[in-house]
Amino acid sequence: MKKPFSITDNYVFHAVGWIILYLISVLTLSNLGSLSFAIIHTSFQMVIIIGLFYFNTRFLIKRYFEKSKIFQYILAMTLTSFLVIVARFWIIKQINFKPIDAIISPQNRFITLTVLTTVLTVVFSSFYQIIQNRYLKEKQHLQIIAEQKEAQLQFLRGQINPHFLFNTLNNIYSMAVSKSDHTPKVILQLSKLLRYVIYESQKEKVCLRQEIEQIERFIEIFQIRFEKAQNIKMEVKGSPEQREIEPMVLIPLVENCFKHYYLENESETFIKINIFIFPEKLIFETHNSYSKDDTQKDKVGGVGLLNIKRRLELSYPDKHSLSINRQESIFSVLLTIDFV
Repeated sequence: MKKPFSITDNYVFHAVGWIILYLISVLTLSNLGSLSFAIIHTSFQMVIIIGLFYFNTRFLIKRYFEKSKIFQYILAMTLTSFLVIVARFWIIKQINFKPIDAIISPQNRFITLTVLTTVLTVVFSSFYQIIQNRYLKEKQHLQIIAEQKEAQLQFLRGQINPHFLFNTLNNIYSMAVSKSDHTPKVILQLSKLLRYVIYESQKEKVCLRQEIEQIERFIEIFQIRFEKAQNIKMEVKGSPEQREIEPMVLIPLVENCFKHYYLENESETFIKINIFIFPEKLIFETHNSYSKDDTQKDKVGGVGLLNIKRRLELSYPDKHSLSINRQESIFSVLLTIDFV
């Protein structure tokens, strides 16, 4: 990923800033005296000011202030500032241009200006480096959070129920032994579903059409495995082609329905899936029958729904709602996701 431009660590920004400050100082002094004096005076003074700035930001702040050695930092900064002021007075004395009389008259004005610019350099450089350090730490913190979030999402995406795969493979084996004509079709559909789970689920977003196709494939595999499983309906309204979604968000909800499908009583067992696609949101509903005597299944809701809840919190903060209802022998899930 390309690193975004940041003025806090861009050397061009520093160079432009110093050049502008240098030109302002030269133009100001040239109006009060000769241009040659302004250039020489500003050049010497800027060397000291720049040295003070980076000595404070690169050494004193990191060695003392950032390590909470406040007293040592104040002491070192005070001593450094005193030496800088002395050096600046000595340099201006060595230049000894006559136009200096017009600039430093009265004498205390020059003293005040020298001390003031030194103090301002210290204060500005200190605030600059402290803010920069805070910015970099916050940036690193956010990067760590983003990496942890991505790792967690990748882990959660891989949590498709292994029982489905295990049972499907067992059924494929049984179909192959009995030389069922449906065996090649089941293998092909399972292969496509697993390809989606392994590869497409690594992407941040996929086309909603792809997710719906996997749901259809999931249903088809189940119905081929169990020919009695006919009371399964899915309705899609709206166009999914222009919409994107977090991969493997809807499939676990569908899988949860199939965990509670009873072939022994197919007349009373059903699964109904509704997908409504609007310009601003997606509405996904599942309704399935379940039995209170279902001791061989996970507790209704189970790990799968806890998984999907966490993923939605990570991928769609403040842009989704998930409600789970259980009434008599019907278990319903309603998920809405905002596209904008």
